[in-house]
Amino acid sequence: TMTDTVGSATSHRGDIFRTTLNEAVVSDGLTVLPAGSVFQGIVERVTSAKESGSRGGSLVLAFKVVYTPVGTSGSVVAELSDVGKGGAAGNSLSLATLSRAAGPAAVVEGPSRRETVLAAGTPIAIVLTEPLTLKVEKKPGGR
Repeated sequence: TMTDTVGSATSHRGDIFRTTLNEAVVSDGLTVLPAGSVFQGIVERVTSAKESGSRGGSLVLAFKVVYTPVGTSGSVVAELSDVGKGGAAGNSLSLATLSRAAGPAAVVEGPSRRETVLAAGTPIAIVLTEPLTLKVEKKPGGR
């Protein structure tokens, strides 16, 4: 679920956004990512509807890091695979993946001549495209 709102009329290149994992990711009976983990991403490009002419506003978003509630974190290579209902009323979005050397990025585009908005609370689906390695930080005095 989107934690922060991003939009083609309000966001800027370099803005950080967050999403929260609602359900644990389980593999072979082992919890890989607990519910409540937070994915952090960056807005890499913004085009407003006004700038795009007859097309809709668009955002290029890339996921970078995941933080778990138990204090582990790791870099992620992931793509946005689905956007559920949410955002501005009537804001039907198209979704594409931009493949590049730095890893995939999501291109989210709004309908013709309308801005793109991914509002806080919008359900989304993220797919990890490379293995995830989490770092466990030692606490002072811990083992």
